[in-house]
Amino acid sequence: MQALADSRFEVTETGDPREALAHLEADAFDLLCTDLRLPGLSGLELIQRAKRLQPGLRVLLMSAFAEARDIVEAVQAGADDFLPKPFELAAFLALLDRLRALAQAPPPSLQEPWIAVSPAMRALDEALRRAAEATVPVLFLGPAGAGKGRAARRLHALRHPRAPYLSVAVEGLGPEGVPEARLRHALGGSAFLQGLDQAGEAVAEALARQVEEPGVRWSAGAQGLPSLRLRERFGVLELRVPGLGDRREDILPLFRLCLDRACQREGRLSPQL
Repeated sequence: MQALADSRFEVTETGDPREALAHLEADAFDLLCTDLRLPGLSGLELIQRAKRLQPGLRVLLMSAFAEARDIVEAVQAGADDFLPKPFELAAFLALLDRLRALAQAPPPSLQEPWIAVSPAMRALDEALRRAAEATVPVLFLGPAGAGKGRAARRLHALRHPRAPYLSVAVEGLGPEGVPEARLRHALGGSAFLQGLDQAGEAVAEALARQVEEPGVRWSAGAQGLPSLRLRERFGVLELRVPGLGDRREDILPLFRLCLDRACQREGRLSPQL
């Protein structure tokens, strides 16, 4: 842990798993690094309890003695990765960087429903599959509430579902664009800009520069056309997200989904429609 203390991480260290759980009850953490063999509790038990306390916690399991079944059980308990001992410090720090990025910019859930019954949505889904193979920025155009952010998450899941995903509202950005500290968490993944047509001149200049930097795949949503400067960057691949009026066949499945979720929250059976 001395190597971590001298690095860019803030470290809370303990050799007692119950003390680790007490820390997790008291404060928020991004990462948990644990061995498999611990006094009092196993590493698997620690992971299970830690994830109940902080479901978004990212977990790295380390061991010199783990068997394949131990690794499978750890992943099922919520571990994100496994590092066999002995290991190189550089590999350890690289893993921590990746897991911290996932903690700060978590990928969308693969269980999030994607309803594409209507011809318009089926066409969009096919376009998203083609766009997933490209590296150019993608601009989603459509009315408010059409689901531009959902389409961006779908695109991310088609490209690299386990990579970081950052969603940023353009309206709240300053002249520096997306703060570098936030954008760093999206490296190797995707960044989605909400309301690109709301960007003023200074913000548009900053975003146009940031889109040129490697390491992040960009997409954006807009109701109207953004500035010419941003059209030059995002206008290569434009996808239109239809409103409900153009996807009437999806209305009943969407309503069923909302009704099922509401009934689950209330502990009731979903009625027939």
